[in-house]
Amino acid sequence: MSVTGFTRMAMRWSWSRILAAALVAWLTQGCMHSTAKYYVPTAGDSRLHESEMRGEADQLLRLECERLKGGKTSVSGEGTFVLDVSATGSVQRVNVSRSTGDAALDDIFGALSARLDMEPLVQKAGSLRMRASYFCEPDKAITTIELQ
Repeated sequence: MSVTGFTRMAMRWSWSRILAAALVAWLTQGCMHSTAKYYVPTAGDSRLHESEMRGEADQLLRLECERLKGGKTSVSGEGTFVLDVSATGSVQRVNVSRSTGDAALDDIFGALSARLDMEPLVQKAGSLRMRASYFCEPDKAITTIELQ
């Protein structure tokens, strides 16, 4: 009976390859980071109630609709924002939780919502979620604000 030799299928890793792989993993981990963008009320700007915010958002959206449509007849989208609210009902800070997909619209909704003044929460500060959606067609620019 003949005996055949053993053939190794996997290649052994030398220490230098293991160290090189660990170094690459460590370096790429340091390169990956995320940033958060916050909107805060600007000193001197008046506070807005929800209905006033919708009106201003509609006006600003009208200015952006042609760019957003980009040759289409209509376009729509939505984003989610987290509002940090004081016990008095004034928004102190806004964070984009899920972008609208357009930085200019995120800036519009973020800056306007930072100016919101609502009914006081149950005598303590907290966070609220806000869903902001928009719709543009030839003669319409509509925003919808939903506090959750």
